[in-house]
Amino acid sequence: MVDVLVVDDNEIERAGRELVLRRHGHRVEAIDWATARTASTSAEVVLAVVRRDPAAFDRWDRLRRAGGFRRLGRPGARVMALTSDPNPISPIARLRLVRAGADGIFTTGDLSTGVLLDAVVRVTRPRASAPRVVIGRVAVGRDCDPRAVVEHVLAKAATDPAYLRAFEPGTAQNASGLSRRRAHTLRVKVAALGDLTALTPASGGEPRDLSLPRWTDMVSFVNLCRVWSPDDADVGFEAPVDLVC
Repeated sequence: MVDVLVVDDNEIERAGRELVLRRHGHRVEAIDWATARTASTSAEVVLAVVRRDPAAFDRWDRLRRAGGFRRLGRPGARVMALTSDPNPISPIARLRLVRAGADGIFTTGDLSTGVLLDAVVRVTRPRASAPRVVIGRVAVGRDCDPRAVVEHVLAKAATDPAYLRAFEPGTAQNASGLSRRRAHTLRVKVAALGDLTALTPASGGEPRDLSLPRWTDMVSFVNLCRVWSPDDADVGFEAPVDLVC
């Protein structure tokens, strides 16, 4: 028997996972993310469901506001992050979960039965590692902090919404409303927070300054940090997970 804390904003799926885990003999507390921000529990294992919010600039706004996973359970608790999207997440999104304190990372498809859910709670696995990433013409270093990148953009946007427009896919730098000076300053800061290194183009082209990534590469990187998806334009209802006991 394991003390488990389930954190999820979907009331039906939260109750379903609570019921399944109880049937497998565990002690379970189930709460939403708003409650989790101030809750103090003695859970040995935290099952935290991270859902994307297509209406927010930071699609993982709940996770960012909660300050990560570590405060959710007792010291040393194992944290299992479960993304609501059944599709594999990007390496940058995975890195963000690792930086937030996730020991294991799963999608809804990984834990579609009660047996699988019980196994994740009971079995200690090697801790999820931070992936080494190359995105197009940009290398992402070990000190990359995706959440800090998003926090910086949001802080700047608090006084100038052009900082949000700048990262709308398809928006040219000169159409965002940012001056060249502010755009350059933003590139410098994001490159530092993301531990980014510009790479030489794969083939052809004139020699260029590699001290900073190109603007288009910066936009792609920030959108990965905020877990943006091309599918966000068509927001639909999530199908409930069928948990088989």
